[in-house]
Formats: sequence, C-alpha cells, structure tokens
Amino acid sequence: LLINSTPLPNDELLLKRYAVRFGRENTKYISAYRRALFNEDSEYKLQKILDGEFCLSVSELDINGNDLITLGVAPRNVGKALSSLLELVVAEELNNTKADLINKVKEFRF
Repeated sequence: LLINSTPLPNDELLLKRYAVRFGRENTKYISAYRRALFNEDSEYKLQKILDGEFCLSVSELDINGNDLITLGVAPRNVGKALSSLLELVVAEELNNTKADLINKVKEFRF
C-alpha cells in the first residue's frame, strides 16, 4: 500500500536509493505499475535508471567480500564496507571500478 500511495521523489539520487532498497527487478514491476496508475515524470526517470548501467546492488559492485578480506577487512565488517561502497557509487561519488573501490576501502576505518 505504501508503494502505491507514496509519491516518488523527483531527484535522481533518491530514485536510485529507492531502486537499491527494493531491488532492480522488484522496482521494475513497481515502476510499471505506478506508471500505469499515475503517469508521473519520476516514473519515467526511475525506468531510465533501471534500464541504465547504474550499480544498484552490492552484487553489481566491481568488488566482492573476498576482495575486501584480502585487503584486510575483518569478515564481520565486510557487509558494512560493501554497503558503504554501494552508497558512494549510487551517489556517483565513486566510480564502480575495482581500482577506485580498493582505494576507497583502504581509507575505511573499521
């Protein structure tokens, strides 16, 4: 019900966070449903994000938990580190390249 009645944000970063929260596939279904109901501009922006090459999940990052452990991140902190990297990539503050992600991980303090 909340998905149906809450207007989507018009800001691209907030739309990306929405897609991260619900997942790429679920968001595609939600977007198609809402577009049919409301015909909002943000629905079209959201569809553009979903169809694009944006990284919207930890599994789409160009680095994984094994890479982080190799870099010295404690296993208990791997999830937190990957989530932090995803947020930076979604906000376009960091490129989703292995080299950039590794350099950023080296700055983290856990």
